[in-house]
Formats: sequence, C-alpha cells, structure tokens
Amino acid sequence: MTVIWTFTAVGLLAGVVGTGLGGLLSSLLHIRRPAPMALALEFAAGLMLGVVTFDLLPEAFALTTVTTVLSGCAGGVALGGLAELALMGSRPATLRDTGILTAFGVSVHNLFEGLAIGAGLTVSGRLGLSLAIVIGLHNIPEGVAMAAPLSGGGLSRARTLLTACAAGLPMGVGAFLGAAMGNLTDQAVGFCLAMAGGMMIFISFADLIPASKSLSGRRYPSLGSIAGLLAGILLIKML
Repeated sequence: MTVIWTFTAVGLLAGVVGTGLGGLLSSLLHIRRPAPMALALEFAAGLMLGVVTFDLLPEAFALTTVTTVLSGCAGGVALGGLAELALMGSRPATLRDTGILTAFGVSVHNLFEGLAIGAGLTVSGRLGLSLAIVIGLHNIPEGVAMAAPLSGGGLSRARTLLTACAAGLPMGVGAFLGAAMGNLTDQAVGFCLAMAGGMMIFISFADLIPASKSLSGRRYPSLGSIAGLLAGILLIKML
C-alpha cells in the first residue's frame, strides 16, 4: 500500500507542478499572444505522441494481446470524446468562462493521464518517470492556456494560480487508480496503458493541435509538434 501512495504522490506532483507552473508563467510573463501559445500547445502534443508511440504502447503490447491493446486505445479515445461532448454543451461568452471551461477539461484529462503514470510505474520506474516528466511538461502549456483567459477575464493572480494548481489534483487520483488496477494482472496493466495512450492521442489530435491552429491560423506552429516529437523520443532514450 505504501508503494501505491508513492505512485499517487508522483502523479499529484506532476499534475500540480505542471499546471501550476503554466499558471505562474502566464501570470508573470503575461503570455497571452496567440503565436507563442500555439507553439507551446503543438510542442506538448508532439511530446505526448512521442511517448505514446515509442514507449507506452510498446510496453502495453509486451504485456497483453493486440486485441486488448486496441480495445484499450479505443476506450481511451471514446472517453476523450465523451468528455469533449460534455464540455461542448454550452459555449462560454466571456474570457473567464473560457478559462473555467478549460480548467474543467484539463482536470478530466489529468485524471486519465494520472492513470498512465500509475500504470506505467507498476511496469517500470523508467516508464512511469518518463510519463510523469512528459505529462508534467505538457501540463505547462495547458496551464498557460487555462490561466490566460482567467486573468484576462479579471481573475486575480492568486486565484488564477490556485485554479491552475487545483486542475492538477485529479492526476493524483488517476495515479492511485492506475497503480491499483496495475497491481491486478499484466492484462490489466496493458489495458490501462493502452487506454491512457488512446486518451493522450485524442488530446493531441482533438484538443492541442486544433487549438494551436485556431490560435495562429498559420502552419508554422506545426514545427512545435515536430520538435516535441523528437524531444519525446530523445527523452525516452535518455531515461
């Protein structure tokens, strides 16, 4: 049980520090221009895709069958789609509403990203650590994207930072669940990894990249996703 709580702490740290740093950077540097935010979102998408493709899914395939992995990926994508559908029920009219909606979306995503960390740590410390670092890094631009409309909508710096940190808390819950399920069987661990991978793929293609394109309206932010993909591969090789 002590090990599970350690995994939970790792997930909690990755979530709170990641989104908290993003909120802090947004408050201190006033990163609100579309161009740098678009690049940051694309870089985060590339990082996640690199880890999913070259580390997370290969680990899942090593633990269970192709059918189980594909089912897990499909489940992760479906959960991501349902979360997005719930968030699109009403369109916010103010910057603050946009920030709150983004914070809720980040919280939902963090739950499943924590699942990846918890399940990954049960497989190997290297996989879990690489996921925690990458997910924490990708949470920084999400924190920026969340905090910018909140502060632009009139929320104080302290409350903006608190909201950004709070959005990372579900990652600790996800890490606990991932570790608990991962302790069952290899098939369960593989399914959890695949489901988290599907969710991360969905986030990259359905959220981060489209958001970048809508912010910039140009192609050059795609260089950020390429750089992120290469950085993700390098990170995997280094750890």
